[in-house]
Amino acid sequence: IILDAIRSNASEVHVTPRGPRKTEVLFRLAGHLALWASMDDIRCEAVATALKERANGIDRYERQAAQKGIIERSVENVPVRHAVSVLPLLTRDRAARFESIVMRIFRDANILPGIDGLGCDPHVDQVIRNAMAASHGLLLFAGTSRDGATTTQVAVLRALMKNAVNALVIQDR
Repeated sequence: IILDAIRSNASEVHVTPRGPRKTEVLFRLAGHLALWASMDDIRCEAVATALKERANGIDRYERQAAQKGIIERSVENVPVRHAVSVLPLLTRDRAARFESIVMRIFRDANILPGIDGLGCDPHVDQVIRNAMAASHGLLLFAGTSRDGATTTQVAVLRALMKNAVNALVIQDR
């Protein structure tokens, strides 16, 4: 799952149980969730445990509390970090211990898209380019968690970086 997500340039992997023996794996590609695989003959707890076991900071036996952890690995000699979030799900079956897992993939900054590879709407692209061309001012990025603002910021900063530019980035998490 993790290797396929990295090779397909996914920014997130969502692992969602759909029943005791059905788990769906979705990749976030270009901002949209797309079904990558549906596992029908494997217990969803086994899938969750296998992923949790690979993460630092996550107790694979804990099924009733939210957890956060990190998976670090190198893929084709490129360091990749995954922020892993595990959230228990409430179901009608009180005995079931289903968990939803989201893995956010952080790549080396050198392989993040440049300003031309962001895939923005033409109007948004022009607004960003006009702001970048201004001799002074403020460029503000705002949005929800995992909406692509950081990727856009990195692309803009890489395009702007010159000795004559003073850039300051402030983030509220």
